[in-house]
Amino acid sequence: MIISPENILAVLEHYKYWLVFPIAVFEGPIISVISGFLIYLGTFNFYIIYPLLILADLVGDTLYYLIGRYGGRSSIFKKIGSNLGYSDENEKYIEEHFIKHPAKTLLTAKFTHGLGGTVQATAGIARMNYFEFIKWNLVGQLPKSLILIIIGYYVGDSYQRINSYLEYIAFFTFSLFIGVIMYFVISKRLRKSLTENN
Repeated sequence: MIISPENILAVLEHYKYWLVFPIAVFEGPIISVISGFLIYLGTFNFYIIYPLLILADLVGDTLYYLIGRYGGRSSIFKKIGSNLGYSDENEKYIEEHFIKHPAKTLLTAKFTHGLGGTVQATAGIARMNYFEFIKWNLVGQLPKSLILIIIGYYVGDSYQRINSYLEYIAFFTFSLFIGVIMYFVISKRLRKSLTENN
């Protein structure tokens, strides 16, 4: 987390809506929880903060998408990626995957804390249609923001503990994701090595 939950709460209580958007672009989940708590305290209005949080999250999603679309196929990325087993064949597979399973992939990423940015950047690498991309992120973000605001409204005074849970979940899901990638990379290299030796 870039900013501590305590600092976010203090800043938002003072500046209210002015700083919600830029902070929420980078710290969406916990700021949604804190915003729910501030609704409970009477500092925020639900009908203003809810669409603002959704818009901020979609801007964050778009930034990841653009990083993937315009940086994911660069020579530097491909050079680094080739050492991890990334190839043109993988690129083609990614493209086909996003064509066949756009909703399932993006909605799973949206509700799997810790993997969202990686999947959204991958959608950019796959050159997924942007309007299709943003549509499914919006479909996922509407209930996600609402759920987080409700959590904040009812148990927002425990926002520090909630933030810790979010960080543990993010660490677990990202570690699992890296583990799966390493498994496929090692398996691919072993199969290639066995084929060459035979």
